[in-house]
Amino acid sequence: MAPHQDLPAPSEGSVDSEGESEVDREGGGEELPVSRRFIRDLISEALAPLKKDLTDIRRDMRQIADRVEELETQQDKVTCHSIAVAHSLDRAQAHINQLYNLSEDQDNRGRRNNLRFKGLPESVSTEDLRGAILEICNMLLGPEHGLDLTMDRVHRALRPLPKPGDPPRDIICRLLNFQSKEKILQAARNKKSIAFGDTELFLFQDLSPITLQKRRILKPLLVKLRDLNITYKWLHPFGLFINAPSRKLVVRSQADLSIVYDTLDLVDLGIPDWNAATDLTDLPELPSPAPWIPASKSTEGRGKRKAGRNTPKKPTFRDEDT
Repeated sequence: MAPHQDLPAPSEGSVDSEGESEVDREGGGEELPVSRRFIRDLISEALAPLKKDLTDIRRDMRQIADRVEELETQQDKVTCHSIAVAHSLDRAQAHINQLYNLSEDQDNRGRRNNLRFKGLPESVSTEDLRGAILEICNMLLGPEHGLDLTMDRVHRALRPLPKPGDPPRDIICRLLNFQSKEKILQAARNKKSIAFGDTELFLFQDLSPITLQKRRILKPLLVKLRDLNITYKWLHPFGLFINAPSRKLVVRSQADLSIVYDTLDLVDLGIPDWNAATDLTDLPELPSPAPWIPASKSTEGRGKRKAGRNTPKKPTFRDEDT
């Protein structure tokens, strides 16, 4: 072990335990003494803007946390509100479609004694319409039918006079006796064709335009049913009865088509929804969130803080402690 050596005694210019720095050498032009307290003040002055900014950041973070919690609560309320609105719209849509269907059915009930003749030339004048229709009905029923063929009114469809070459307007005939109308319609169905002079006529039940539009929408399905030799008939209120080999089917809404496709092993025919109300998008106004003001701008004058350097000025050296 090396022999113990005494440490040299501190010189007069060395730093003591209280943080004294070395004195300048005489005539050396060295830096003036800087105390430990001055260094602490210097660091505190440099960190003061950072501490102030960190305080604002902490305040903003606390406000953001509160705001996020408030937004989550509000989002839950908005979601519940949206679900309730969607359910209400579904019920309203069902009620609207029900009202439309009832109105359509009422229109068809008002037309149940009506017959619609297609193909009668425009050359038959309005005065001769009643006699021409009566002649056609007697031809269909036979000479000894014995039915009451009293007609309440006979007129052409209410639309403009067709141009030359266009199909003639339909003839609408209303009979007072419903059974007579049914007998005429049945006799027309049993005939392959109806001729009036040199013109071929077609005889149909008079229906509401809404019902006719729905039947046109279902035409792709009717073509498939004919190809499969499956019988069907129309229902009132609007519907389609299908006499499928495995089971009897009834189509009254868009949802019933999927059952028909599965039962008859058909691909989706892309038939659109024929209901009057299918998409209600007029939603009520949802509550809007309140604007968020950052904490750094919530205090008056905070946003107008004077711009200054974050670093302190060059220190002024002194000879003694403060």
